[in-house]
Amino acid sequence: MKNILCLYTCVQDRQYLAALEETELLRRVRSDPSFLVLEVHASDQLTHPEFRDGCLIVPGREAYTHLSLKTYAMIRASLAYDFDFLLKLDGTLAGYERKQQQKPAAVLARLTPGAVLAALDDPNFFAPAYNGLVKQQATRDGFESWMRTKGLDCDYRAVFPEGGPTPPYYLGKFYVLRRDFCEFIAAHAEAMAREHARYLGGSEDLMIGRLYERWRDQRV
Repeated sequence: MKNILCLYTCVQDRQYLAALEETELLRRVRSDPSFLVLEVHASDQLTHPEFRDGCLIVPGREAYTHLSLKTYAMIRASLAYDFDFLLKLDGTLAGYERKQQQKPAAVLARLTPGAVLAALDDPNFFAPAYNGLVKQQATRDGFESWMRTKGLDCDYRAVFPEGGPTPPYYLGKFYVLRRDFCEFIAAHAEAMAREHARYLGGSEDLMIGRLYERWRDQRV
């Protein structure tokens, strides 16, 4: 099985990425010939993705509200490689449980490099086309509250007109996508990525959950 591990990071998060590089998770993955590891950055100076020095640099703003666009571009560009699964790993995962935040302790305990390593050692983890560490489903009130904590404008009903809950999705700290699902994202996600950047604070993990629901429904 061939895998791409996309280390999702930016210049401001170099200290977190350095801490992640010191973990058993990154040491093992970097020594495993079945993995290709790429740091993923964005640059508004580019018009096309570039691969250089172990990095994938995609066109676009390196901003929180543009993460949906960065993720779409990352997945689309990664298809240039031969892989079975794409693993998206947030570069801030090391020490994430020690940051000031509102997530329950039980959730934070599942968002660690050790939890990722345990998932990779579980052969059943790669059985679905889409998997991750923590699955959730947001309500309108919950999502709008999260947006306020980030100081972001939100228009939830522009995307979910009935105001109902979101589809289930895996939190963006770590998730895994099978190649055929990546191909669907590359072909169908551009408009949704822009929608999330405009109305939902660039919420890339929710975008992947919405796309998975569409992909799954069309295969039934």
